[in-house]
Amino acid sequence: MCNLSILMPVYNAGNYVQQAIESILCQSYTNWELLVCDDNSQDNSLSILESFRDPRIKIYSNKTNLKKPKTVNKLFGFAKGQYITIHDADDISDPLRFEKQINQLESSSAIFCGCNIEYISEGGKRLNIIIDKKKYEQDDFPRYGDATIIVKKPYIENEPIFRDYFKNNMDYDLGLRLLDKGEYTNVDESLYFYRNVFGSVSKSYQNPKNLVYKWMAFHFASQRRSGIKDDLELGAVKKINDSENEIIKNLTTNPYQYEIEIIYFLVSIKMYQEALKINLIAIKRYPFFIPLYKSIFKIFLKWILQR
Repeated sequence: MCNLSILMPVYNAGNYVQQAIESILCQSYTNWELLVCDDNSQDNSLSILESFRDPRIKIYSNKTNLKKPKTVNKLFGFAKGQYITIHDADDISDPLRFEKQINQLESSSAIFCGCNIEYISEGGKRLNIIIDKKKYEQDDFPRYGDATIIVKKPYIENEPIFRDYFKNNMDYDLGLRLLDKGEYTNVDESLYFYRNVFGSVSKSYQNPKNLVYKWMAFHFASQRRSGIKDDLELGAVKKINDSENEIIKNLTTNPYQYEIEIIYFLVSIKMYQEALKINLIAIKRYPFFIPLYKSIFKIFLKWILQR
């Protein structure tokens, strides 16, 4: 029986999914199964999946687009391993990732283990931008939940891995729920390569509600920490809507703050074209806010110097 179940939801990832799966096939740790589900992609993702012949790879497909939470939960129902991880279809794992994380889990009392992340460009070039999990250690609600985590199955098998309420940040919610049950440990190496796909950030930016889910994950965790079930567990729809509205109100108190933060973030990970796109949208919204014009010059300058 396999020891590790890898769950991979796939939607329109034809340009990347082969590389993602090949990074799994190259793992030094070999006792795994890959459960991969095409979520009604409109590209050639499914045909790429069907080209793999390794018996450890099990392929499923959805007749309609169920979105990531439902697709992951569906795959979890087929999982046989005592450890579970979720691998995004456009990302890449270092060949030693599974071996190092499972060894660390087995030698500790922690219930889930992650690793550091390095950003790669859309074309797969390493950007030397690293997320070091040590920076989260002092946070009240640390952001350990992400695609790097490997979880001991007994701690998640009586509930959905992802809660369908979340349109994004569902992994952050998962990490916070796991911290309610046990400890986290981290391999302090960059073993997971996160791909910045052009367009994904700007699409999220254009829908203000997409900003809410991170804060709602935090809100739900705060409720559980106080000793009560969170509003999502209770199905308290009105309370959830009220909390969402309050968060949106707080986020828009300073109408420029979000724009500036996301532009600086995109520049920091060298997504200059995306940063310019967000900057231009922001100028249309706030044509009299001078710092937005200054930031365009700074973006162009950094872009030119990087070439």
